[in-house]
Amino acid sequence: MYPITTTVLVVMFTFGGALLGLWLRRVLPVYHLNDESRDVVRNSIGLVVIMTGLILGLVVSSAKSTFDTADDSVQQSAADMLALDRALRFYGGETLEIRRSIRDTLKERLVAIWPEVNPAASPANNVRVEVALETVMTQILALRPTTDSQRWLQAEALDLITNQEKKLWLRMERQDSTAGRPFGVVVTAWLVVIFISFGLFTPRHATGIGTLLVCSASVAAAMFLIVELENPLQGMIKVSPAPLQFVLSELGR
Repeated sequence: MYPITTTVLVVMFTFGGALLGLWLRRVLPVYHLNDESRDVVRNSIGLVVIMTGLILGLVVSSAKSTFDTADDSVQQSAADMLALDRALRFYGGETLEIRRSIRDTLKERLVAIWPEVNPAASPANNVRVEVALETVMTQILALRPTTDSQRWLQAEALDLITNQEKKLWLRMERQDSTAGRPFGVVVTAWLVVIFISFGLFTPRHATGIGTLLVCSASVAAAMFLIVELENPLQGMIKVSPAPLQFVLSELGR
């Protein structure tokens, strides 16, 4: 709901600013709206428009990069889980219980990130996934290799499970980030000022007001994309669980 709420609030504030400008146009003395005043307002607001446009463009690009990184991380995580299962399979039959634990861990991880993949499953969270990963790591450490190949496979398995734990911690840290909120407040304030200036010199008819509404919805859509893409594992636009689901179907073979 957070991205939708943000979008609605941006539309309300920006279009409300435009309506405030239309009202000011009606009540201000005429000399406040002459050509000289218009030039001052347009030149000053032009600087704010350029600055806002640049920042929105940069932040959308950054948010898209965050989304792509999360998508790559999920695919890499899926590949690591499959490689982990294969390494333990080549190790020997004594790893069968560990491989079952890995499968259970992956199920927990899927439900924790994408609850919709299995609505009937009990709710999962990052803490349970972390405990499950630590259990798998303990089981791998308990192995007693007798050959060089088994020692190499054990070391490889430990490296892969450690990578999984690192990815989990990185995801937990990203979820706790609140840096986007001050940014949203500041940019929305700039947009309100811009739309007040637009309304100040917009004729009071349907075309002018409709144009302001469309522009308001457009900048709100940009804010929606920023919020959605910066939270790649939640919301309407999110990373697909397909790679991990594929791996889950392959584990244990």
